[in-house]
Amino acid sequence: SITVAPYSAVTIAKSAAAVWSVFGLLANNSISRRGSPAAQTVTDFTDVAYTFAHGIIVAPTIVTVKLTCLSTDAGYAVNDVVIIAPFALSNEGFSLLIDATNCVVRFPSGGFQLANKGGGGTTALSAASKWELSIVAFA
Repeated sequence: SITVAPYSAVTIAKSAAAVWSVFGLLANNSISRRGSPAAQTVTDFTDVAYTFAHGIIVAPTIVTVKLTCLSTDAGYAVNDVVIIAPFALSNEGFSLLIDATNCVVRFPSGGFQLANKGGGGTTALSAASKWELSIVAFA
């Protein structure tokens, strides 16, 4: 068992070759606040931001961003859910800005690439209301 002060950082070392850092551990090993604002239908993945008021009063320490398929795209079926993570790869990722009020998912001018469900590469999502974007924020 590991006991730490609330909101402190812990480093757990597997070996000399691999080290993971775990941040934002919460009091009593539990999530003390959770915000799950309404999902938004994506109308564009190019040079656009989607703002979610998370309602948890402090900046979240963990945010999950997901896409839910509304109409078949890139091999995904209706109601397939894909957890996506912020990254930058040739201007085709996205950024996640957080503060005490909002989480902002920003897609760059290069658009957003999603791995095809069946493998074999990626597809630049064009939206056309085929995807719903949502977040869950924890603090």
